Amino acid sequence: MRAHELELRAKQAEYLLVETEKQYKRIVETISEIVFQLDSENKIPFINSSSRSLGFGPEELIGKPLSTIVEIDDEQLQMIGTRRVGNRATSNLSVRFKLKKDSPLWSEMGSLTGSIDSYGLWNVSEELVSIPNMEK
Repeated sequence: MRAHELELRAKQAEYLLVETEKQYKRIVETISEIVFQLDSENKIPFINSSSRSLGFGPEELIGKPLSTIVEIDDEQLQMIGTRRVGNRATSNLSVRFKLKKDSPLWSEMGSLTGSIDSYGLWNVSEELVSIPNMEK
């Protein structure tokens, strides 16, 4: 009986985790701000659909360096790429976002001024945090 209860709790926790993940994905995909992650090589493994405001679809930017969409120097890249948290996190870093050359805005502006907030988020593999299979 105890094993059955543990299995049921594990399934409920997994269901709640999946539903919470769906909710956050909906939020990230519907906000107007550009949300992206950087890997250890400062390449983009994830960017939301708001990248279209720069003329780029997310699929065009996955695996590309951040410099594809942001005009930055090495010091700024270091500030964005580090995993600082709390009062050490990078906030309101002024940058110029590049527009895709064939986008309607590019011919008028070339780039847009904006700011980046960078928080110490790590992309942890699902395999490391998955719920182990419970034996009956």
